[in-house]
Amino acid sequence: MGPQTPAPTGNPFTPGFGVLPPVMRGRDDLFNKIQVALASGPKHPAFTSLLLGPRGAGKTAALSAIQDDAEAAGWIVCESDELARGADVPLHEALAEAAQDKIDEISPPRSKRLGSLRIGPVSLGWESAASGQRRGRLLERTLSELAKLVAEQGGSGVLVIVDEFHNATEAGASALASAIQRLAKKQGKLVALLSAGLPHIEHTLLASQGFTFFQRCKRHRIENLLITEAKDALSIPLADQQIDVGNGLLHRAAAATRGYPYAVQSLGFHLWEQTGPGQRVQEHHLLRAIEEMQRDVDENVMSPIWHQLSPASRDFLAAMSFDVGPSRVSDLALRLGMSPSAVSVYRARLIGEGAISPAGHGLVEFASLALSAQAQAHHAEMSASDTANGAGSSESADSRDRDSSAAGGARRRKARCGVMLPLAQRPCVRPRGHNGPHRSM
Repeated sequence: MGPQTPAPTGNPFTPGFGVLPPVMRGRDDLFNKIQVALASGPKHPAFTSLLLGPRGAGKTAALSAIQDDAEAAGWIVCESDELARGADVPLHEALAEAAQDKIDEISPPRSKRLGSLRIGPVSLGWESAASGQRRGRLLERTLSELAKLVAEQGGSGVLVIVDEFHNATEAGASALASAIQRLAKKQGKLVALLSAGLPHIEHTLLASQGFTFFQRCKRHRIENLLITEAKDALSIPLADQQIDVGNGLLHRAAAATRGYPYAVQSLGFHLWEQTGPGQRVQEHHLLRAIEEMQRDVDENVMSPIWHQLSPASRDFLAAMSFDVGPSRVSDLALRLGMSPSAVSVYRARLIGEGAISPAGHGLVEFASLALSAQAQAHHAEMSASDTANGAGSSESADSRDRDSSAAGGARRRKARCGVMLPLAQRPCVRPRGHNGPHRSM
């Protein structure tokens, strides 16, 4: 037998956001459900679907894999990266432009087509000087035309993909909902919708009474991988590169990631960097790779999670920062002056955002040491602010004395404002009698 062909030398792991990993694990059930929905048509509940998961859970990678499968099955995919790029182009206009591009690929330009594209101050409209009302139905008309052409060409249908849906404005989301509602649900056209966003969207955009369409979309939770799945996602690409990992070190590596997809790719990347093709992973390689992985997660995931949290959510984490190890939910209720049911709402929401993790019955813990440190710093800032605002006041001094004796030393909260906020469908969490705007969690 002649010499074996050397393995490729490029690092196979993809810790960049939205990049397909070399091995997809733990998503087969999701992919099967979407495939069945597309094959079944508009009457299937998952024909319009929403993927929900924290940063780094693999939502964009899942969208990419689904797109590849859909295109192989004859679907024309219409997507836009405007929300991910933060571009100042409304969602419905960006999707209409993408649909028009697909129309032009399928057939020569028709008499009625987009005459201009909004880039900065430039407007997007029809060549026939469309009115404001017609602009509102731009996406519907363009998708309808595209669906017609796809059917004429013997294609399967049109799949609209929207990533970073949590960045959509109400106007853009409303136009998208109206277009898909009329085309798929009322007219029965093969125009499917698959979007992805962060879990907090359920308490903001989706909670609005005007978005019942999205509330009825099938929701798929993007969960962490099982440890066995994380082991496969690490070991298979390494084995393909002829890098040997013993079972003991492999299990430790997978456990260090907690099954978090971004951490899996980051750890695999650094393991490859520490060793290389044809080598065997040693313990010092693993320890260094874990250190690098934790730094990646803290900088690229946990820091953005903290900055997107509401002030009340940060206060919840600050109450956790008094504990060494996991926090008891009952203790948090006492520290925050909340009912157990209210604390349960915070708990579920922060778990969904990837900020905390369940740690046993009635227990939660920080998802990373970086978030714990930020929560401690937040508490220090709140305490300093309270001290500055209460300087020279005996009432404030008495209050600080009471706070220091509260469970865990957390400051005691004033009565909540409680005014119901219509968009968030939550009561205001600011103190009763506060100045300024209301805010929900």
